[in-house]
Amino acid sequence: MYKFYKGLMSKNAVDTVYHALLPVLLENMNKYQELDTPAINGRGLGTINFSETMLEIDNIKTIIEKDFGNEYEFTHSYIRLYPNSSVLNPHIDREGLDLTLSVNIYKHPDTSWPFNISKIQIPKSEMQFEHEVGDEKESYVLLAKYLKEFISFETEPGDGVCCTRDHVHWRDFNTLSFEGDHFVQCFYHWKLKS
Repeated sequence: MYKFYKGLMSKNAVDTVYHALLPVLLENMNKYQELDTPAINGRGLGTINFSETMLEIDNIKTIIEKDFGNEYEFTHSYIRLYPNSSVLNPHIDREGLDLTLSVNIYKHPDTSWPFNISKIQIPKSEMQFEHEVGDEKESYVLLAKYLKEFISFETEPGDGVCCTRDHVHWRDFNTLSFEGDHFVQCFYHWKLKS
């Protein structure tokens, strides 16, 4: 199951998250430079449970429970800055990330980097893909049968897309760059209750 949410978070809420995040990222990038280690690569730079991402969590949990049921338990948020030329190849999330809400926090106004979700659910018997498929180009081969039917969502800041773990998702491989120098996405994760 998947669902698109237009304006899930207000402009004020995403601006608060974005403007709180930038100094943290810059500070960490400086630390990485001091260690002569790349801070940002094609997978971006992120952090877990960043306090500003949790400001609207009660409202978000209410909406998700209404649409996806109460068999999920919220676990954490993860926010990531994707630099220009980032890639997000087809993948499924690891076990324990059974439901994920992806919220656009920032993009340049001219950026188009659609979020794609397969309409074909992966049967439980084939969920071993989680260990074989990460953000690797080979995923286009391994998951080819799930990429034939999909839906694309163009998200603006505040918009969100939620899907269960059994849906392959990705951003277009042929769109390796976008306007502006970065793109920020926040992920809210739930696990199935025991």
